Amino acid sequence: MLTLVGLSGTGKSTVARLLAERWAWACVDVDQRVEAAAQRSIAEIFADEGEPAFRALESAQLREVLANDKTVIAAGGGAPCHGDAMDEILSAGPCVWLHAAVDVLADRVIQSEERPLLGTVDKTRIMDHLSAQLTERESIYGRAHFSVSTEGREPTAIVDAIEALIRSSGEVPWAP
Repeated sequence: MLTLVGLSGTGKSTVARLLAERWAWACVDVDQRVEAAAQRSIAEIFADEGEPAFRALESAQLREVLANDKTVIAAGGGAPCHGDAMDEILSAGPCVWLHAAVDVLADRVIQSEERPLLGTVDKTRIMDHLSAQLTERESIYGRAHFSVSTEGREPTAIVDAIEALIRSSGEVPWAP
């Protein structure tokens, strides 16, 4: 088990998929599982029921996938920050905090698909929102076993960096 945590735009989904492909493991994106379980988008869940309902669904999906073996998990940005989720993540296996500068993340989320907590706002407001989230979540993310900057790196270079960090710790969870 390996879990990726971090703010929106850090590349968790992309890196999780690449790691899983490289290791021949399953890949789980918690946000996608929430949408499948709820049979609607995260934005719809937020609009119809609010953030607490979304967080409850997210928590249930995270707990379920943390019980799996040989799985790379892309946790939602807020997933490790509620209840004892980060403790559960850390107990399940290696955890990697993916991060980048807030302005870089803002550019990425502007170019990406819909982000439920950001909506359609200008870059300054997105940066303010991401900065507030980072301030709120940094102490949780900082508990991860490893930290990797995604700034200025191609996804495969991020995968290589994660493997090198894990290997240097004496663990090789992807080995047969």
